[in-house]
Amino acid sequence: KELKHPNPKKSIKLPDRYLYTNSRELEAETVSYLICSRLGIQTQAAQYIAGYLTGEDAIKNFSVDFVIKVADKIESCFVY
Repeated sequence: KELKHPNPKKSIKLPDRYLYTNSRELEAETVSYLICSRLGIQTQAAQYIAGYLTGEDAIKNFSVDFVIKVADKIESCFVY
């Protein structure tokens, strides 16, 4: 699959969530990793994720469900 361009008719709206900075970064890097992996793009995201896994606060608030939903919303904005 080839990523062609964003779909301007779709927007991404996410609920407000109050998280520690490490939790936000861990979720953001995980979303990045998932999307890039699906597109076959190699990144350093796995190394960044590993660094955040050492912090208890990041893991405590991490939401797999939220990560999957965000990745899906971002991918839905693009035409393959």
